[in-house]
Amino acid sequence: MTAPPTSVDCDARRPPLDLRLLFTAMLLAALWSSLVAITSVSSKVVLAIMALTYLFGCWKTRRAVLYLFPAMYLPYFLWLLGDWPSDEYRQQWIAALWHLPGMLAGSLIYPPNVPTFQIISSLATLSLFFALLVPARISTQAARNTSGIVILISLLNGLVVYQLFKID
Repeated sequence: MTAPPTSVDCDARRPPLDLRLLFTAMLLAALWSSLVAITSVSSKVVLAIMALTYLFGCWKTRRAVLYLFPAMYLPYFLWLLGDWPSDEYRQQWIAALWHLPGMLAGSLIYPPNVPTFQIISSLATLSLFFALLVPARISTQAARNTSGIVILISLLNGLVVYQLFKID
């Protein structure tokens, strides 16, 4: 296995357009298109921006995305699978899955029944993602530490959002 390129390579070059990038793009496009029927538009936009960040980022950005993405969404998947059989909130939860990390921050600005709430929570999710991406790009250890903190924050945020969905 070869060592990753130096930081000069990461800052100066784009990722090469090769078969691996093409197959990864096709896989992400298939995942995105399979979610068309069950997720909201804002969720699809959040997922598409995160996928494009992975696809066209340098190796530092790709490493950071591979650590942050599961750390941001694993707690929400756990809360989703927690109450089986499904409750009334589950379909709303699935539709809003990709912008759930910013939902609590969005509810501080707008109440959840306002039409612009999905836009605000999507922007909050993307802001959180890119704010955490910057320190996670420094090194592998920084990416691990950042993802550990993100898991703890996502667990707490997921618990609060889960309770909000159960109340409504």
